[in-house]
Amino acid sequence: QWNYGGQFNIGDDFDSGYTLIISIRNGNKELNSYMIEKLNVIGFGCIPSYNTIHCHYNSDSPNDDEAKQLLEQVIHAIFN
Repeated sequence: QWNYGGQFNIGDDFDSGYTLIISIRNGNKELNSYMIEKLNVIGFGCIPSYNTIHCHYNSDSPNDDEAKQLLEQVIHAIFN
């Protein structure tokens, strides 16, 4: 939660886990759909826009080892 001195509470309110942001040139809808399909299979929730996909994977206790394994899964899913 951020402290900015205003009358409302603000903050990210994300579940714990991993966030992945993918940039795609020229708003390629086919590539967007392909990436989202592959990431959904792994367990990422995805929010697409024209040039980016914001993704989140929930984890109760994120750590470097799990991050490495998850990144390997992402690479394998996309390129195989």
